[in-house]
Amino acid sequence: MARKKSKLLFCDGEWTNELIHKTWAVISKIAIDKYGLTFYEPQFEIVDYETMIINQSVTVGLPVTYTHWSFGAAYLKEKESYTRGLSGLSYELIINSDPCIAYLMENNTMALQTLVLAHASVGHSSFFKNNYLFKEGISAKYIIPFMNYAAKYVELCEKKYGITPVTHILDCAHSLANNSYLYNKATTSKKDMERHLKYNDYLEENYNEIYKSILSKEDVEDVEDEKDTHVFHWPEANLLYFIEKMSPNLSRWEREILRIVRMMSQYFYPQTRTKMMNEGYATFWHYTLMYDLYDEGYISEGTMLEILDNHCGVCSQPANRLDYKFNPYKLGSEIFFDIKRICLTPTEEDRFWFPEIAGSNDWVQAVESAMRNFNDESFVLQYLSPHLIRKLGLMRLRYNSVENFYNNNSATTYTITEIASDEDFKSIRKHIANIYSFHYTRPYIAITDYVDDRLYLTYNNMYGHTLHAAQCEEVFRCIEALMECDIEFKTIENEESE
Repeated sequence: MARKKSKLLFCDGEWTNELIHKTWAVISKIAIDKYGLTFYEPQFEIVDYETMIINQSVTVGLPVTYTHWSFGAAYLKEKESYTRGLSGLSYELIINSDPCIAYLMENNTMALQTLVLAHASVGHSSFFKNNYLFKEGISAKYIIPFMNYAAKYVELCEKKYGITPVTHILDCAHSLANNSYLYNKATTSKKDMERHLKYNDYLEENYNEIYKSILSKEDVEDVEDEKDTHVFHWPEANLLYFIEKMSPNLSRWEREILRIVRMMSQYFYPQTRTKMMNEGYATFWHYTLMYDLYDEGYISEGTMLEILDNHCGVCSQPANRLDYKFNPYKLGSEIFFDIKRICLTPTEEDRFWFPEIAGSNDWVQAVESAMRNFNDESFVLQYLSPHLIRKLGLMRLRYNSVENFYNNNSATTYTITEIASDEDFKSIRKHIANIYSFHYTRPYIAITDYVDDRLYLTYNNMYGHTLHAAQCEEVFRCIEALMECDIEFKTIENEESE
């Protein structure tokens, strides 16, 4: 009797380029044929630890960017932390581009390369291609040529105007980057929103012409723009956009540098809103696809054990964390796995809270719908279940400081105020969702008026956070330098979000 031919893709830990592409062919076929997943065509880059440090700390995976002193400072800090054993490096890194560039560490074993192929080039790439925030953001095909243009433009500006003036503009722009995204505000008229979208469409459609007209010359034209006719509707939260269009003293090249930084900020905006979902979705699919490989005989038991060991390490949640810093891989994947459970084996509790998907059996469609239509905050509000809260042991605590009169020391105790009961469940879920709100860690500062060279700024304090006074002064100085205006600043306290 003839011996059955083995389907194993590999038998040891050594990888080769040929083996990586062979394994990817099998993984992608399962993902497409069995689950109907769609993702960008991958481009694999095998990198050493030095390149991965640069990718993590400086370029965030972009193969090219403009030069700035802060990038070198970030690199030195990251490298020192790594060499002293205070931090580690990612097994992989992938960016939202088309083709989707995936960086794989050269010291990964073949088992680990298999894991990260599924995690990055299926999970993350599918998320990039299909989540609504990424669809509304900067085109994945556009970012690489735009960054090539940005790097060359900044270089030419430095040659013509000097490094110091260009660095000053970049410093000011970077200080405002976290408050320079396009917002879909209820106060924004439909006509104004269409103008924003047409503006970005124009940049994309005319990129090649802009690039050629500027870079075909030895220097950068310094031609003042025509009088700006943009009409803003208050509040305006995109500070760089406002300054770029309304500053009375900036030249054309300075406005273009502001636009470059603003476009980069808008490119990264969807990633800041979906960190937990993105990692959870990628983890869900690498786990699912690895079991498919094992069940179909493509990987051995030893390989599967190594993969599961790495999976458990990535998904471990540090014990005794009282600061709500969830491991995004852990919480995100647990919610996606719970969606699958609710579809296949729901309880009566699940049927009450999730009647649309409970018992539907079509878990692939439910998982895809969740991935496509939500961000971290809304994802938690929609899908975090009482069952999962109990499984993860989540509850709300109140901090108590107790004085010890015997030794003049104080101790901290905690009172449990909310658990996963019918009465408390919604409150816990809302509080966790608030933590993933974009403005929980980034202040919502908006322009409310601009009259007679005076700029009115408002900080909407939705979560009881206090702004750092010294940092505010630094940011205000940057705005004043770009606008040549006085600033009036006030805080609006909003207690409803907590």
